[in-house]
Amino acid sequence: MQPRHHPHFRRLCIEMLGRLGAKESKLTWYELQLDTRIGPLLLNPLDGWLAARFDDIQRAAALLNPGGNWTSRLNPHSGKWNFHFDDTVTPEIAVEFIERNIRQVLPA
Repeated sequence: MQPRHHPHFRRLCIEMLGRLGAKESKLTWYELQLDTRIGPLLLNPLDGWLAARFDDIQRAAALLNPGGNWTSRLNPHSGKWNFHFDDTVTPEIAVEFIERNIRQVLPA
């Protein structure tokens, strides 16, 4: 079942982000905020995907798109680092993938 149609995706995502230290965001659209070594990562777990954006776009691009290489999902113009999945991915696998990626930017 596609993550966006699965009733547990959002809950699993929020639980995982809480374990990583995400706190409630003061911004209107982004529900959570997580401190990373790049700076704040703004997060909004939705039904089937995670909207994420770094405040410091230049620092994020330097780490995630070194040399201007577009090999990561980071948009170097907006700082968006969203996670989308197709119908072959279960919610559990999607959340595990998100967690592995986010752990790479957490402070040591």
